[in-house]
Amino acid sequence: MSTKLTLSTLSLALTLIITGCSTLHKPKQIQSKIIETHRANITTRPQISAVASSILLSSGLTQDECMNAFDDCLDKVKEVLAFGNPQVAVNDRQHQHIARPTLALLSELYYTKALSLGEQDACQSPTRPPLDPHYANAPLSASEQADEQKERHACLSAKRDAIKASINHSYAYLFYDNLTGRQTTSPLVTESDIKAQDLYHVASNALIGELYKVQNGAFADAHQQGFNLTPASDYGHILANSYRSDDVTVNLYLVNDPDYITNPDKHPHNQHLLSDLVSAYDSRLADLNTTSSRAGLGIPYVGVLSDRPMITVRELVSQNPSTEPRTNHATDSPNANPADNPTDSPTNDIKANNPLLSQDLDSIASRIHPTGHMLLTGVVKPQGTHLSDVLSANVLDVHFFNPYKTKDVEILGKNYPLSANFSAGYALWLAENQLQGVGILNMLNKNTATLPQLFMLKPYDPNQKVIIMIHGLASSPATWVNLTNNLFADPVLRDNYQVWQVFYATNLPMLENRYQIREVIDTAYTLTDPNGTHPASRHSVIIGHSMGGIMARMLVSDDDLLPRLDDLGKLDDLDELVDATHIDSMDDGDLNKITNNQIRPHNNAAIRQLLADTYQEDFHNRFALHALPQVDTAVFISAPFAGTDYADRWFTRFARRVVRLPLDITKTVTDTIINSGQVDSTQLQNSAIGSLYLQNGPSQLSDQSAFIKLTKELTINDNVAYHTIMGDRVGSAEGLQGNLVGQNLSDGIVPYDSSHLDGAVSETVVTGGHNIHENPKTILQLRKILHEHLARHGDHVTTDVANDEKYGQDKESRNPKMDDIDEKSVEEEIKPNLN
Repeated sequence: MSTKLTLSTLSLALTLIITGCSTLHKPKQIQSKIIETHRANITTRPQISAVASSILLSSGLTQDECMNAFDDCLDKVKEVLAFGNPQVAVNDRQHQHIARPTLALLSELYYTKALSLGEQDACQSPTRPPLDPHYANAPLSASEQADEQKERHACLSAKRDAIKASINHSYAYLFYDNLTGRQTTSPLVTESDIKAQDLYHVASNALIGELYKVQNGAFADAHQQGFNLTPASDYGHILANSYRSDDVTVNLYLVNDPDYITNPDKHPHNQHLLSDLVSAYDSRLADLNTTSSRAGLGIPYVGVLSDRPMITVRELVSQNPSTEPRTNHATDSPNANPADNPTDSPTNDIKANNPLLSQDLDSIASRIHPTGHMLLTGVVKPQGTHLSDVLSANVLDVHFFNPYKTKDVEILGKNYPLSANFSAGYALWLAENQLQGVGILNMLNKNTATLPQLFMLKPYDPNQKVIIMIHGLASSPATWVNLTNNLFADPVLRDNYQVWQVFYATNLPMLENRYQIREVIDTAYTLTDPNGTHPASRHSVIIGHSMGGIMARMLVSDDDLLPRLDDLGKLDDLDELVDATHIDSMDDGDLNKITNNQIRPHNNAAIRQLLADTYQEDFHNRFALHALPQVDTAVFISAPFAGTDYADRWFTRFARRVVRLPLDITKTVTDTIINSGQVDSTQLQNSAIGSLYLQNGPSQLSDQSAFIKLTKELTINDNVAYHTIMGDRVGSAEGLQGNLVGQNLSDGIVPYDSSHLDGAVSETVVTGGHNIHENPKTILQLRKILHEHLARHGDHVTTDVANDEKYGQDKESRNPKMDDIDEKSVEEEIKPNLN
């Protein structure tokens, strides 16, 4: 017993001693860290991959030492790789026996060298000349400048060569079997495959970036030559340029078609058709909640056109004073009383600069903006069909494709998927245009009426149906970007629809906004399809949120509102007036104001006649609604068709006081009428016209406003199928429809009764507040609606076989109802496309 105890004690003591002397501890690495370490390389961090570090360690080098003596480093690495493998010759100029993993390693080292060179002073862009020649950085002498330029050229040339070598080696790795005739590719994608493809993409992006740096890049001194390919390639018309720097030549090919980049002839003397080329790797792209992409070969880009429209808060705030409304020629002050100039005609000066008069086509067309951001995918191909040719290639072909039209690319006789980032254009557009801030400032702008503008979010396609989106109060097209991006993550919808977004100032009277929006939409269809023969001019869809839903309903109605004007002043008795104004909550002073400002019908006829005589057809067109003939489907989201009492709460009334009608709108109405001498300002204020044209947009959302009373019972054209989506902030009624929905249901701003429309094809209640247009369930419902729309009018469904089988059979038999489209199947279809 004693012996056993002694042995046990001795064993324990030895264990403690050994443990105490040990320098190895159990590593505490978490799973994500292990994966990150194994998969990381120079493309994702400043250090090279673990595999490359191990090879350098075997060569007796660190990463920095390798970069400082790069040629010697390559020789040592090749010796290590050749050790134990007699087939690999260190100085094998034919490159026929280089193992595939070696190509990936060398590609990473070359790219690391390119990054290292890019950080050197000699490769940096030249600094601007000093402000004063006596400063320490005074201009260099001629000889010093020549030496500096020589060093810069040497550095940039070395950087260019390193980038080229990285491309050549990663390309050779990816297409090794095609180049060697061997069968080395594993059926499973390895980590080396992923890292090699990343290296190919970032090195290709670096090469293209050097081309587009113009004066400051590695090709600044390149000889450039433009040429056209005749005949056109299989991909379509090719715009081509060749850049030769030293012994390296890069041929640049831009695949074009007449419906994509439509202005190549606008800049015949410009060396770049595009003013900028923004990579999907670029930090300038705004963050979206999802990225819609297609995996494959190539680097996604956004080609930026120099003449693209841009809207910023600074632009709006610093508007040229000349754009403000012109005042009466006899009075310099916009506040002067027009009655002081009785000799002035009530029409002459008003017509000279009048937002209420019809504008010519060119004026409206200037507010229609084709996209200035073109999606492209760049693919770099070193010339050569054998491994040795590719590794030593000094000629590289860079092809830019339209990812909407081109879905695969041919390399060495085989087709490979072409990558695409369909969200990049939206992200750059959102980053360049401060639309949300502009939407608020437009609402507060009291100087000039900002007329609606229309933005096309991708190049016009005559074969794709149009979705028109109209935002709500104090908002902008920015509110739709995430929704649009999520919708078009679905390849079926992406291939068959294009989006036009309307931007309008929400402080204008609603009827005026409706008229101006209709004008800009009509003109957009006319400009893109003068003869109305394109599929894009048929079966359009209009989607409106909140105030935009009210606008959308007026755009699909054929009602004439003029005969209803007199009815606005006909209240049965004082009790109706009392009920209409919630008199119980008001004091005597408020009551007197309400009763004294009651709309008086006897004022309406005279004012109507005066405006009709002055503006003739322009006046009538404000009230005579005509449904857009191109639209056959409408979706209204949280739209207060019957108004909302939210607009009359104390904090909303305070906000409404901040919002003012633009001066030119106010003067147009008041000057015309008061200058006539037939009606005074009080009579105008108490008329139907006054209530419709002297109230701002937010005020007209009140359920007691004259506008709501005028339009509450609007009918929708029989040829238009319409859907409603409303919010339930409590979440008690989601999924219920019709009479099952509670009368007190609300999204917090718009009650259910105000959003409900009899005759809707579908009515969807979504748990959420007033901004449910960003809700995933709203997006899912919109996808179902659009798929059903395609099934009814699917004359141009260009999608893959799986989607064809899922959403329809033959072209003639596609007509499922909404209920036939299973929600789960749509969800399953779209989830894989949200990367």
